[in-house]
Amino acid sequence: MCKCKKVDRCRCKCRFHCYCSSYRPSSRPQLPPKPPRNISNRIYVSNQIPDDVKVIDGPTNTIISTISPLIGAQRKPTSIAANSVTKKVYVTGNYIFTTLLSPYGVFIIDAKTNQITRKFPEVQGTSVAVNETINRIYIWGSTANNSSSRIFVINGNTDNIVAEIGNSPLADKDSTAVNPQINRLYQVIAGEPIPSIGNINVLFVFDGVTNSQIAAIIIPVNNINYFANAILPGITVNELTNKIYITNPFDNTVSVIDGNTYAVLKTIQVSFFPKSIAVNPISNKIYVCNNDDRSISVIDGNTDTVITTISLIPFSFPSDISINPRTNRVYVIASDSRLITIDGSTDTIIDSISVGTISSAITLIP
Repeated sequence: MCKCKKVDRCRCKCRFHCYCSSYRPSSRPQLPPKPPRNISNRIYVSNQIPDDVKVIDGPTNTIISTISPLIGAQRKPTSIAANSVTKKVYVTGNYIFTTLLSPYGVFIIDAKTNQITRKFPEVQGTSVAVNETINRIYIWGSTANNSSSRIFVINGNTDNIVAEIGNSPLADKDSTAVNPQINRLYQVIAGEPIPSIGNINVLFVFDGVTNSQIAAIIIPVNNINYFANAILPGITVNELTNKIYITNPFDNTVSVIDGNTYAVLKTIQVSFFPKSIAVNPISNKIYVCNNDDRSISVIDGNTDTVITTISLIPFSFPSDISINPRTNRVYVIASDSRLITIDGSTDTIIDSISVGTISSAITLIP
């Protein structure tokens, strides 16, 4: 009650109102903030140490949220992909300190609330790719009861596994891609040498309609390292030009594949040990992470030639890359857990921030 004791009920009769200046309404309980309606220009970085995903605001280049813990114990997130239409982020993980090929776990994050909404502990995932056109998510991996490698197809509307594609080789975060325009999935591996050809990579093509493998393409490479087939190549696809780009780590090259005929159009010399690769379909530029000399090769997709090389020194070697075609920003994760921002119009570094201790993979919602 106020000092003047002159009160009236408000029209809704929820509480008393006073006419004097001494009255102060009682504080109401604070409602939780509403999730933002429009999630855009967000970058997501999965960290093996600490066990989390950092959410970065693109305009300010600052960390705005940390999603943790994801997997716990010795299981750490390794691969990540986002659906910018449904605003969901998909994370896979494995055992970082025990056996690299003993993965565990798939997680779905609601980007509107930054909360984990679904877990698939029975699926041991190593790579993830998203087809936004049909809202299907593809997880390369296996289960505890069946160690054979295959692709799990998740319906993004129900977040349930609706199909499996068998006989798929092991994959990592760099070795898979999707072309939503023609509904094709791609996976590349380093194959065993063929005496009549020499060292090879193998490109597997899967039909997203029938959920079946439809082609296996042999790509000759000049790998000179005996252990070359132990390292998986990287792959990306420009859905507008229907060209597929595959890195050859021990050959220091990138193979350009026609997405219609699967013929090798060109082999591009880049720098030392190219691994992760990404494309900006709007600018038609391809960015290649060269691990050994800490650089990014920039390829003009019109001519399929290297037009510049971006040095990442003094940062450490690049481990993953993602591109926002709307803002023309290129984001690179370095092995020292720096998130490096590159202006795609000038191909120069404009910012960097620390995002963890051991970062593994990156994706974004444009």
